[in-house]
Amino acid sequence: MAGLILAAMAVGGGLITVGCTHAVSGRATVNDTDLAAHRSSVASSSSAASSSRAAAALGMVCAPLVAGAMEIDFKIDTFERRLDEQADREAVEAAARNAGAALSDTGNSVEGALRVNDVAAEKNSVFVEYIAATKDFADEMNSLVIRSVDVDIFVEAWERYDEASDAAIKACV
Repeated sequence: MAGLILAAMAVGGGLITVGCTHAVSGRATVNDTDLAAHRSSVASSSSAASSSRAAAALGMVCAPLVAGAMEIDFKIDTFERRLDEQADREAVEAAARNAGAALSDTGNSVEGALRVNDVAAEKNSVFVEYIAATKDFADEMNSLVIRSVDVDIFVEAWERYDEASDAAIKACV
């Protein structure tokens, strides 16, 4: 058995030595057609990876925006119902506080996501406006609880939020 193993090792060693001693003379040349195809493939792959990163970044910003916008709409609807019902002051204030908190939380969440995700400049500006409008409307909503507010300023903040929200949701699609 030992003899067989030694013989196999000797034959294997000989094949390796003979195989490595043969050299090919000449110069290597590039096939231009293959080179162009390779470069195109690499560029396409790089473009796809970049597009995938951009889509992932957009998704990371849009997720808290869409979820927050749905919660804000629900809280604002509740606030409006309390006003329409002519509910007592405590119920209206609670609804205003809840809406203000939802606005603040969403603005902060979108701002945090935007800070760590690289989004295209034209969409970034839409999200920055959304954040500012959300925070301004949150301030106005929270002011209802603390003091009386100027109705015109309140309505303006609400309209700005609505427009910014619509634009931001469109930027996510």
